[in-house]
Amino acid sequence: MNYFFNFKTLVFTVVLALSTFSLNAQWNDNFFQVENDDAFYLDRGTFITIVGAGITPQGIGEAPLGSGLLVLMAAGAGYAVSRRRRSLRKGTMFLLALAMLLGFTQCRKKLDTINDVTTGKVHITLRVENDSRIVVDTTNAATNGYAAVSFENGDIMYVGYNKTYVGSLTYNGTNFTGDIDIAVTVPDEPLYFYFLGGKGFTPTFSGNVATLDISDQVLKYPVINFAHSVEVYPSSTGDYTARLLNKCAIVKFHVTKPAGYDQAGTCITGMNNLVTVNFDHTAADTDDGLTYSQVNYGAITLPTKTGNVWAILLPQGELSEGGDMSVFSGRHKGIRPTINAIAANDYISTPYELNLNTEFQPTGALSGLFKVNAEGKMVRFAKGNLQATTTDGWATWTWSFRNNQYEYSVANNTTVGDNYSASSVVNHFGWGTSGYNVRGTESNYYYKPNMTYSNESNYGPDPWSTYSLTGAYAKADWGYNRITNNGYYQWRCLTQEEWQYLKENHTQRWVKVNANSTRYYGVLVLPYGSTTTVENKASLSLDQWTALENEGAILLIIDGYRAGTSTHLNKVTDVDNHGNYWTSSSYPSSNTVYSISSVWFNANIQGPGTGQPQRIGMSVRLVCE
Repeated sequence: MNYFFNFKTLVFTVVLALSTFSLNAQWNDNFFQVENDDAFYLDRGTFITIVGAGITPQGIGEAPLGSGLLVLMAAGAGYAVSRRRRSLRKGTMFLLALAMLLGFTQCRKKLDTINDVTTGKVHITLRVENDSRIVVDTTNAATNGYAAVSFENGDIMYVGYNKTYVGSLTYNGTNFTGDIDIAVTVPDEPLYFYFLGGKGFTPTFSGNVATLDISDQVLKYPVINFAHSVEVYPSSTGDYTARLLNKCAIVKFHVTKPAGYDQAGTCITGMNNLVTVNFDHTAADTDDGLTYSQVNYGAITLPTKTGNVWAILLPQGELSEGGDMSVFSGRHKGIRPTINAIAANDYISTPYELNLNTEFQPTGALSGLFKVNAEGKMVRFAKGNLQATTTDGWATWTWSFRNNQYEYSVANNTTVGDNYSASSVVNHFGWGTSGYNVRGTESNYYYKPNMTYSNESNYGPDPWSTYSLTGAYAKADWGYNRITNNGYYQWRCLTQEEWQYLKENHTQRWVKVNANSTRYYGVLVLPYGSTTTVENKASLSLDQWTALENEGAILLIIDGYRAGTSTHLNKVTDVDNHGNYWTSSSYPSSNTVYSISSVWFNANIQGPGTGQPQRIGMSVRLVCE
């Protein structure tokens, strides 16, 4: 009989250790934070016993899992870690950790028994207390001496053994659970643990190789860690210890943008943004099985705010000053400064300056500027309505803007099928169907662009439409996706208030465009301050329309809508007669959202007025700022 199965339990004692990291509070719950740059976490260590039926906390410690720092406190009183100043000596902390480990080893409880274990597979549960979201107490840090945080639902630890990926542990709100599949043991081999970003960052697996793109750091930060057990597997006692090491760096940037333009992510290019894990950790030219490279021009998108902004970076060599468009945000750009070599576990608190004060016309944007508030904010519209396209039956999809503003997307009364089963292109979207699951694990939440269900309470950021597609729910806005460049959150929907201001301060005309032996109707809107004269109900040749478009004019075509009712659930109707466009603003009534309309033979944008059900499939026209 294999020696491993002589044991009734599988026990891991994991010592998770991190080097000096700190953050100023900048988001509500998305990373570990302290009140100033001088307050560091130093020489951290966690002692956890993983048993067959669960993991029991055995000490004090922390590790950056998911969106924040994991902190466990002994005796079940909560999760805490003493904040240490830099002046603390590492030797002192090591002795303290050693003393704690010895103490907890002596008082370990009797272990549970694993029942009905499948050959080669062991189910592991990580038990923790306090299932709240990440909470960082910076207000009282001076008096209570610690910050309290917890795991986040969905955090995953990936496990390797014998040059093979063998399973993962997932946090479910109470425990970490998962199956580790080890059919054959080998001499002198430990277990290997990889933490790849946390919830919201999903690696792609191909055999024993996993890759993770860390480009999107607008709302959450990915953390990359590695550990191996000190003891070989299986050990003579059933106990294992491991030290979790950072394989990423934290770097501060100082972002400057024109006043009022803080709703687009800041994208910096030329950075390593792809981490690859080879579970054959002995592979040549790897860092404990990890390698670092670039995809999509090495773009990493930082939070939308100005001032000091943190980023998680991967190891790479020194970067010389970037060229044009090496840094951009919406319709403003700058030049990336020279960046020194980045090493794993670096903490760089002296900020690199990112100045984005040069205006430009992004790819996919029209030239015209449109004023959307009294403070003078200007936006550029996308060159056409949004569309999603699939080549594999909606398992995956891509985003793009229609090439022509004036063309209808489909013929009237076109049937698209349940969840667009009869079509490979979506032009009429249920509200908030950006492809991002902002509700978490809710199974009946409709967030994919092809979804056509009639229950409106299952669309949008929450069941009752009380949240708009902004802030913490910005990912539900279609413009969060990478559409025309390599940055996230470069586009967005206008709010109800912005549409209202735009229609009151811009010239609008109902027009007909004659192109390719077909006439197309819509509402023409001229850029802010335009002196061009267009008659209402004008009939425009293609050349006349092209001249107006070159000036920056937009055309809101009457492209119909998908009613979302039982009789018209999967059919696009009213093309050539009526058009509807979503705003990002929820309406103060259950399951409805503000929208605007372009109506046949009406000279102006209609609305934004009464709310429309979230189930209706409407057009989406995005802007960049």
